Amino acid sequence: MTSTKNELAPAANAGAVTIASGNIANFLDANRAKIAERCAKLIDPAKLTRICVQLINDDKSGKLRQCTQESFLAALLDCLSCGLLPTHGRGQLIPYGSEVKFQIGYQGILELAARAGITAKPYLIFEEDEFDWTAGTDEAITHKPNFKAKRTPETLIGAYVVAAYPDGTKRFEVMTKDEIDAIRDRSKAAGNGPWKTDYLEMAKKTVIRRASKYWPIKYDFDAAIEGDFEANETIDAEFTASAVNPSDLFLLYANRIDRAKNLDELEGIGKQIAEGFDASTPARKAELDQLRGLFADRKAEFGNPRS
Repeated sequence: MTSTKNELAPAANAGAVTIASGNIANFLDANRAKIAERCAKLIDPAKLTRICVQLINDDKSGKLRQCTQESFLAALLDCLSCGLLPTHGRGQLIPYGSEVKFQIGYQGILELAARAGITAKPYLIFEEDEFDWTAGTDEAITHKPNFKAKRTPETLIGAYVVAAYPDGTKRFEVMTKDEIDAIRDRSKAAGNGPWKTDYLEMAKKTVIRRASKYWPIKYDFDAAIEGDFEANETIDAEFTASAVNPSDLFLLYANRIDRAKNLDELEGIGKQIAEGFDASTPARKAELDQLRGLFADRKAEFGNPRS
């Protein structure tokens, strides 16, 4: 997903009108052509304007009204570029000072996964639950929640995601509370915001975000989550080839090839595959051949004159 901040920069410089001091409905209507380009398959622009006005009216804190109209539009366009509407839990428009930022909610990630044929569901593990995770080639999870015990941030011990793929296979991602808190502590808003008010929901979002790295989602939503986590580079370091189950490597690299934004990034991925993909078995060699084919096709799309 390419941020729309730059394309709106001239308007922002011309006059930073806040939502409170202007008419957001008229402003969005004046930019209907830009909006229509992004939401043609999602919703009628007029109905979208009504949703946005209602979103602002429902903001009891009043912080959205103090943001600029231009930043609201930029965040809205980024939300629509991800194929999501600006609704709670999916495409969230969050005020940061005088600017609105788009953040994808965990329900939004699950919605995009569903469009790719993946059914995923997050679960929280608490102290008095019965939980057993068998890792390895026959991975399995048994979880019996104890709803009579306290289910609070203080009693949380971990979270996991079960993802069912179109071919019937299931994959799991499990995180301990310490791992979740390590992600939280790298966030700029570790001591406030949703980490303070909605910790359990953020725990779900964290494990979903980690699991989604292996899903073939067409939209690049990393930038949308950057508002929750301090830097993509910090988070992405957790998903190096050495940390991934070998059975997931093919999906991981295929997804990265598909989401490469330019030739340089694609060639960097090719180098990672050459150095990190183990093709020592016939099955892995077949997967490597498929990756090479995907790489060649993607390279041709960039119009590389050396192809």
